[in-house]
Amino acid sequence: RLLDSATSSKVKDEFRQRMAECAVYLHRKAIIEMIHLQDLEQAENDLLEALEIFKLRYGDAQLKDRLEEGMQHLAVKVEGACLHHLGMVREHKRDLNEAIRLYRESLALTLPMSENEGYELEYEMATRSSKTIHQLAGVYAQKGLYDDAVRCYEYSQEMKIRLVGWDHLSTANTLHFYGWAREMQGQYWDALKAYEEALEISQVIPYFLLSGYTTVSC
Repeated sequence: RLLDSATSSKVKDEFRQRMAECAVYLHRKAIIEMIHLQDLEQAENDLLEALEIFKLRYGDAQLKDRLEEGMQHLAVKVEGACLHHLGMVREHKRDLNEAIRLYRESLALTLPMSENEGYELEYEMATRSSKTIHQLAGVYAQKGLYDDAVRCYEYSQEMKIRLVGWDHLSTANTLHFYGWAREMQGQYWDALKAYEEALEISQVIPYFLLSGYTTVSC
């Protein structure tokens, strides 16, 4: 509403850039609150405010139209990350259906860009997508939807192998949870094979890369 027809294009561009910067700052603030301060309520408020900024900034514009604006790839990445982390907050609060919705919305932004080499930040988008798919798989598993969980873990695993290789902590982590989901399905031989492969990966990773890790980052 502030940007009427009389406003110059330069002022509009500067204003939109400031809006995107505010959303970035709110996202980083929320990450600190989630991870270091364990303040989920404030993190949730900041993430919701950041998403409201994106809503005001883009309205109902489709992803392809947003990307045509030029330097908006970073904004799409941050919005996808906000949705991802808000999904984590809702998952922690056991609002699993809402977590699924948020993870899917995040993937609707990041996944198309992660599969098109012509886009900027393709590698970063693929990394974000693989993490979101991993989280989505975990929520499906918590709801007892193991078939959906297995499909997500398989997809995440394929992406991580493409991104960071087979012998990586993140790859081993997803493989471990894939084995657990297969175990819950009663597919014990597949589960055993996945556990053994995850163990094999952990054994080939240099010790200095494992030191300091109590869990494997996803």
